[in-house]
Amino acid sequence: FLADLGCIRVVDLAHKVERIGLPVRTPEGELSGYTCSALGDVAPEHKYMPLAADRYTWLDKELPANSSLFLIEKVLDLGWDRVVIVEGPFDALKLWSFGIPAISILGTGNWTTIKASTIIGLGLRAAIVMMDNDRSGRDIQPVILDGLEHTMKAMGLNLPEGVKDPDAMSPKQLAWVKNKLESM
Repeated sequence: FLADLGCIRVVDLAHKVERIGLPVRTPEGELSGYTCSALGDVAPEHKYMPLAADRYTWLDKELPANSSLFLIEKVLDLGWDRVVIVEGPFDALKLWSFGIPAISILGTGNWTTIKASTIIGLGLRAAIVMMDNDRSGRDIQPVILDGLEHTMKAMGLNLPEGVKDPDAMSPKQLAWVKNKLESM
């Protein structure tokens, strides 16, 4: 699946770590760049580094943070009309591995009204918002819902107790999410 997405391996000499570059595309499929996750230990602020689409330039800031939605083009390619909105790219990948269409907002600090407009403009019928089980995730979930629920069926879904993020969910918990999404 990662190879089909166009993921790349990147050596980050500045931080002395190898990274996996996850391609971030526009809804039309155009490559915006990569969000590169460290495969080793780095300072929290260097866990993800943005790489330009040309693969040669580390960006000073995130990819177009106001509009980037990881895996949105896959949701559209497959004709899904429902989606689970999650915080991180690996959360979205975990849900996809279980057959659940998901997109990542690439961090709670990156939610904008432009992203809400993008999601609404794609004609999706329903969305579940499922953020990480931490303060920033709990704080942003109602904001995202408020931006979507006036134009589509949208609901918040809290993670089960003891689960930090969707990437840590068990198969039974993922089946629960899938059933919720399918019943919308």
